[in-house]
Amino acid sequence: MTLVQTVTGPVGIASIVGSSAREGFAALMLITAIISANLAVINLVPFPALDGGRIVIVAIEGTIRRRLNPRIVNMINVVGFFLLIGLMLVVTFKDIFVMFK
Repeated sequence: MTLVQTVTGPVGIASIVGSSAREGFAALMLITAIISANLAVINLVPFPALDGGRIVIVAIEGTIRRRLNPRIVNMINVVGFFLLIGLMLVVTFKDIFVMFK
């Protein structure tokens, strides 16, 4: 199984949450906890536009003992944001394709 096959987006998550809700309250709370933990870990990935990317920038600024040019930091975050939106679109289209397959 490849990474693309195992990744799911909002459509797939909604489907999983719906299935868990039908199984009962305990299953719904478990899947909610798993999703929350996954989001916390993913948010710390050192990627621009995520908190992990901000931690890397702060670490670099601490190491060089001066602030980076705000325009450069902003550009890095904008590029990272658009890459994340692109990934989200690809994963969402994959989820929709799988749903109608």
